[in-house]
Amino acid sequence: MSETNHPSAELKALDRLVGTWAVTGGAEGTVRYEWMPGRFLLEGRSFLPPAPVSRGGWTSALDGLCDL
Repeated sequence: MSETNHPSAELKALDRLVGTWAVTGGAEGTVRYEWMPGRFLLEGRSFLPPAPVSRGGWTSALDGLCDL
């Protein structure tokens, strides 16, 4: 006997997120949501430009490991 699983109503409600969305307010870019095969997992990908590198007033665990 073969059984086919179907996404629940709760998962189907996430259809409203599918698509490409603009990100604004502090960071500018886009976020894209799409269903993985089978429609049981929603994948989100963000496309945001890298933040400018600050040369003073902020330190990182990586300081001294590379020169900018």
